[in-house]
Amino acid sequence: MQISLNINNKDYTVEVTEDEKLLWLIRDKIKLSEPRYSCTKGVCGACTVLINGIETKSCITTAISASGAKIETIPEPE
Repeated sequence: MQISLNINNKDYTVEVTEDEKLLWLIRDKIKLSEPRYSCTKGVCGACTVLINGIETKSCITTAISASGAKIETIPEPE
């Protein structure tokens, strides 16, 4: 299935599987290093992104559910 979304103010159209997680779409297909990979259970918060302004754990969120959304990655503090 093909979805469109906006990540960090840039539009993307990508092919995804039904159960593909947003974390892997952003890291593997869009090639952004944030969000971070850690627990994959939505507990630690390393994978947090903002979807339409709402904090969301990308490791437990399907990419399909974010179709059409505005997504912002959260950089690690320096």
